[in-house]
Amino acid sequence: MKRLSFIALILGLTLGTTYADETPTLVSTEVQNRKILIEEFTGIGCSNCPRAHKTSNKIVADNPGNAFVMNIHQGPYATGKNPDLTTEWGNALYNMIEAGNMYPNGTINRHVFDEETGKLAIFDTKWAATAPKVLEMPSYVNVGAKATIDWAQRKIMVDVEVYYTEVPGTGITSNFLNVALLQDHIAGDQVGMSNNPAQMLNGKYDHLHALRDLLTGQWGEELTEITKGKLIKKTYSKVLPTDIKNVDVLLEDLSVLVYVTETKEREVMNVCEAEITHVGAPKHIVRLLETGEATYTTCGAEGKVRLRVADILSGEKMSEYTIEVTTPSGNKDFVFTPTDLAVGQDEWVEVGPFPIVLNEHGTVTLRLKKVNGEAYLWEDRHQIAANVVKWGGECSATNTPMTLNLMQDQFGQDITWELTKDGIVLQNGGPYRELSEPGTRLNAVTLTSTTEDGCYVLTVKDASNDGINNKYGEGYIEVKDKAGAVIAKMDGKYDSLVRIFLSVSSAGVKADVAVAYELMVSPNPVPAGEAAVLTVYAAKAEKLNVTVFNAAGVRMGESLRVNATVGSNRFELPSMAWPSGIYMILVNGEDGRRTTCKVVIR
Repeated sequence: MKRLSFIALILGLTLGTTYADETPTLVSTEVQNRKILIEEFTGIGCSNCPRAHKTSNKIVADNPGNAFVMNIHQGPYATGKNPDLTTEWGNALYNMIEAGNMYPNGTINRHVFDEETGKLAIFDTKWAATAPKVLEMPSYVNVGAKATIDWAQRKIMVDVEVYYTEVPGTGITSNFLNVALLQDHIAGDQVGMSNNPAQMLNGKYDHLHALRDLLTGQWGEELTEITKGKLIKKTYSKVLPTDIKNVDVLLEDLSVLVYVTETKEREVMNVCEAEITHVGAPKHIVRLLETGEATYTTCGAEGKVRLRVADILSGEKMSEYTIEVTTPSGNKDFVFTPTDLAVGQDEWVEVGPFPIVLNEHGTVTLRLKKVNGEAYLWEDRHQIAANVVKWGGECSATNTPMTLNLMQDQFGQDITWELTKDGIVLQNGGPYRELSEPGTRLNAVTLTSTTEDGCYVLTVKDASNDGINNKYGEGYIEVKDKAGAVIAKMDGKYDSLVRIFLSVSSAGVKADVAVAYELMVSPNPVPAGEAAVLTVYAAKAEKLNVTVFNAAGVRMGESLRVNATVGSNRFELPSMAWPSGIYMILVNGEDGRRTTCKVVIR
């Protein structure tokens, strides 16, 4: 969605500047039928409204250039919500359709389709069948428009042309010209968002087509010269604020609808969307919209993330871009070359591999670093965090076969599993017995097919799509080697399935996997006088020495000797007395390996 802001001292709205030039440049002079305008009344607190959004979006997608939607946030489900997308215009528009207190609701071209009620209101369940009828209705007027947004002045200018191809109906002496300013891509709350997953982005709802202002007022500017062959040209301009009701106005997210109504409250005779030219805009505005779980096919302590990238506004074609991934062990860049990514389009890419610790939930940050080889400086939505986890481990061939300990929940009949190598199913099991009440039951299986070198994939499925660790029992999945050492353990919290990657090597467990550990300090920077927490991700149990040095290389007190277990370990550092500055933390493992990280005290 697009965001608006109003600068307090200059609202700068110029209404209806008329030009004498009688040559049409934006509007057709041919007789045309009407185009569709859905005025959709909605609210963040309305649980069925995402269903309506899905319906109206499909109507627009099915009729490109011939259908448009305007989401009007109004009423009890919109007032006082976050973000606040209500306007001064919404209540009067809603009263016009006579819908009572029923949401979601709307009107299509302000036309009465139900002669018995005589009302404009149409429930969203009838939009799909009703909207196409508009395209068969003749119109006596065409409308065309273009807009320019000056980024330096934050000013929009909308040029409009209205052309009358026929004489209006009997008794119609004037029409009304309306210019509506909309916003896309406003991230916020929404009850019932799962009814429209296409607009769910990283736990928030992507609000689209939101009405933010009517440049021509509540019912538009009256047009009185409406004879056949008449061309009317108008220009409207306004200085845009930086926010409306604390919702940022992002210039790249604005759109403009222009429509002509037969009377103030009836019959949208035609509508168009203005093509917008941006003057003085950044060379590129690219957004990282959302992340998704990557699909792994190989073993090893390497992570990946699926990332959705959108070209919002570009003055030149985006031929490549660089994504920087920040993990506890450092940063790594990945360069992508879009195949055919145009302005307004997006693509999914897979970012990775980068080092992770197996069997640990970790957070990585993805940042748009460069576009076409140049540093990317636009700050809006240029970075995004993602949760990364990969389940698995490594086993020496001398300690095979491995054992699967599957602790089921109450509903064992939902659980099945299979073990594959190179896509071939070697073993499988389940479903299991249902328990009489919530609880757990251990199912132990020897994985007899895991004695040869290679990467084995254990896939555990749950038919109810709620895993095996919920209110019906705290189940888990554990794989041990022949000696009883834990190779991998998963907490049972998943949806429909989880995959565990098991590597077997006759050469034994690789040293760099067995003793690898990563460091992270939080918070970092550390406010002066506060304690810092060092997190050590270890792949085996061992004793570690932790030593801290200041920028001059002076050791800060005695080294800490800590006992690390497999996985995540947290230790408090005595940073309360450290002066402001930069410090280096050195961690020594039992085999002499050294790992360092930096911490800043402010």
